[in-house]
Amino acid sequence: MKKLGFWVACLLSHSLWAQINIGNNLYTENEFSLNPAYAGVSYQVRADLQATRFRLAQAQEYTGGAFYLQGGLTDRLGLGMRVQTSTQSVFAHTSAEAVAACHVPLSWSQRLSFGLSFGFNWDRVTQDYSGQNAYVDPNDPVLNNTNNGHVQPLAGVGMVYTWSRLSVAATVQDMLTDESRGAGQYLGQVTYLFGDNSERLMVQPSVLLCRQGDRSAWADLNAKVIWQEQWWAQLGYRTTGNLMMGAGASFREVHVGYAFGYPIGKYQHLATSVHELTVSFRFRERQFNGQPALIVEPAIEGK
Repeated sequence: MKKLGFWVACLLSHSLWAQINIGNNLYTENEFSLNPAYAGVSYQVRADLQATRFRLAQAQEYTGGAFYLQGGLTDRLGLGMRVQTSTQSVFAHTSAEAVAACHVPLSWSQRLSFGLSFGFNWDRVTQDYSGQNAYVDPNDPVLNNTNNGHVQPLAGVGMVYTWSRLSVAATVQDMLTDESRGAGQYLGQVTYLFGDNSERLMVQPSVLLCRQGDRSAWADLNAKVIWQEQWWAQLGYRTTGNLMMGAGASFREVHVGYAFGYPIGKYQHLATSVHELTVSFRFRERQFNGQPALIVEPAIEGK
């Protein structure tokens, strides 16, 4: 019975992970993690490190890490890379992508960005049968039915339209994999910033829509409060039945953030809370038409 519970947890984990955490709950601090069109849009050099952990049924832990590097070569061209890795029981996953983005100014308060990513996806079965994996049978046919050591191409496309303090983004990720049959995860995001650099308090609500494969579509509803451009706190809800909370601070070029997610819907009995930590290093903020890249003054009539 214990072994059956283990495999149920493993087989459900990919669906559960996609619904509890689409890669991270801290994407409002790093939109580049979801959309390649953000490469180099804000900083000439930016590096992000991220760690994630949550526990599944039968005491199976999911741990993940990610590294994001991006920068702007010119006002119109940005480059970057995304590396992600995760382990759950005897299963391991690694992906790496190179990213290029083009930023086109439409007016002094509008900008349109396009991005493209391409890399590989590597899923495998590890040989670690110690600890919580001690009762896993290495000869079990379920292990032999996985994509053990299978490397697949990975691609994504994205766009971002920014008008003053409004941003509208769309992206298709996980393309070209066998499971996606050409297109995997569809994401759409709308963000608006109330306030500007001259105000001490800013509020940024956002909505993220997602559909992955043949799973039902779901949405994230977030509200982020920014104080003096140094401190922030966020509260969100995922329509699959998950609460999300986060907070962070910046200290010169170093930015740190923590997010906590808790399932309250139908998957509550299969997983506990999600914990995420990110550290970001940001150097030389980009300027577009004399204004910060992501916080632009509202358009003035006649200009």
